[in-house]
Amino acid sequence: MRPGVIDVYEGNEVSERIFVSGGFAEVTAERCTVLADEAVPLSSLDAAAIEASQRALEGTLANLRDRVARLSGEERDLALIEQRSTELKLDVEADWDRALEAWRALPTDPGATYDRVVQIDASKLEPHVTWGTNPGMVAPVSGRVPDPQNARSDDDRKAVEQADSLVASAMKRLAEVFAEERSKLEQQWDRGDSVSTEDLRVALQRYRTFFHRLLSV
Repeated sequence: MRPGVIDVYEGNEVSERIFVSGGFAEVTAERCTVLADEAVPLSSLDAAAIEASQRALEGTLANLRDRVARLSGEERDLALIEQRSTELKLDVEADWDRALEAWRALPTDPGATYDRVVQIDASKLEPHVTWGTNPGMVAPVSGRVPDPQNARSDDDRKAVEQADSLVASAMKRLAEVFAEERSKLEQQWDRGDSVSTEDLRVALQRYRTFFHRLLSV
């Protein structure tokens, strides 16, 4: 479900309007259940405050863009590494300062040129995805996973078979987990037990967490 406003009706009249940031909706003959990441009554939203917050964020983004544009390639990389280390709460302050000092003692010579420069137009490249157990197992999104029988060597064939086995096991386990969660909720409904909004929210959160972890692999 996309971000938007839900109208709640009592009879033929809209009794309440609620903004939802996204989520899922289940519609049956008896009821409509909405599982939203965030839900706020429209009447409680302050348009002026939202616009002010948006302007502040746009200003911060513009400042960051200016800063990145002013940095050289090396300085930009170092700034990104330092920022990422802070976000991950890594205890690297002392080592970082020493490493940074050593790195800056090795600057690129003025006027230096590369032996070869390769320019690639990324807009003309088809997106690729990895499908196996190492970065070499990659294919375009419109392609297919290779047939093990067409592998160039026994080692390649075994690697493809191992990757296929791991994917099959993962998908089987995924289906089992979802079936177990669905069965638990359905059993509660069949027994006439009330399934609270919190139960549904927890189940939804588990699904979302799993998919986020899956996509980040």
